[in-house]
Amino acid sequence: MLLDVLRVVLAILALTTVYVVGRTLLFSWRQRAAEIVEGIPVDSPIVAEHLAAAVRCQTVPTDDHGTPDEEAFRHLHQGLKDTYHVVHEKLKREVVGGFGLLYTWPGSDPSLPPVVLMGHMDVVPVPEESLAKWSHPPFAGAVADGFVWGRGALDDKVTVLAILEAVEALLRDGARPTRTIYLAFGHDEEVSGRFGAKAMVDLLIARGVKPALVLDEGGAMAENLLPGVPGRSAIVGIAEKGYVSLTLTADAVGGHSSMPPPETAVGILSRAVVALEAHPFPLELDGPTRGMLEAMAPYVPFGQRIVLANLWLTGPLISRLMSGSLQR
Repeated sequence: MLLDVLRVVLAILALTTVYVVGRTLLFSWRQRAAEIVEGIPVDSPIVAEHLAAAVRCQTVPTDDHGTPDEEAFRHLHQGLKDTYHVVHEKLKREVVGGFGLLYTWPGSDPSLPPVVLMGHMDVVPVPEESLAKWSHPPFAGAVADGFVWGRGALDDKVTVLAILEAVEALLRDGARPTRTIYLAFGHDEEVSGRFGAKAMVDLLIARGVKPALVLDEGGAMAENLLPGVPGRSAIVGIAEKGYVSLTLTADAVGGHSSMPPPETAVGILSRAVVALEAHPFPLELDGPTRGMLEAMAPYVPFGQRIVLANLWLTGPLISRLMSGSLQR
């Protein structure tokens, strides 16, 4: 009897091994070649200086409530007008929620759902104690060693400027999109997005706009970005993590510290916090995130490929690794 059970277990292991190896080998060739899209020719030094000029505008919140530096945003708005003449001549421009910018580029077929391209103009403040760690001052807009340095060069004035550079070039060439395109640039993403992006969303909803695609800043595209994947790669993301704020209230009998009750309000609240921490949202590995990991499989060493090509088996482990729970 025991020998029969052992044979069954070995047979299952053998079949599983064959399936895992076979699936891994199939993932080596199943990827389709990506279509190469010709980019728009640009004058790199000029474009770099445009971004550097935007970086020099210190569009940071002035307090913990996210109040914007009005003068900095006015300066940035004027700089965009001075730099992208055709955009501001051909597209409808609206200031929304205080300092958010919404541009409308009408398409030739208004019956088609539009496209929304997003970015944000605000940046995170720089603590005084960290200034010495910067290779170049964070708001100097230095162009050095092939890079633009400073707050916003990555997050996220680079997105705003890249979109405007592309649209300006296309407009100069007489291009007109089939679908209407909205350019939506918020001004308070780093603190809440309540008065920038949300105000624009509310405005577009009120106008009955139902876009076919909304593209926000997303993740990065860079060399050696993903472990084991050589060359340039990009992170695919369809949403950002949100947050929830809870108010916990405990009622307890008062008493002198020399004769505390068996159960205090502090103890009750502590147990409530522990209970919340012990019940996080469940981990899920599906949709585009799962697809991104599987798309990486053909490009990584065979050992990693076994893991990524068989998420049906390794998914729980990968989920834990991606959540950071194994770092404890």
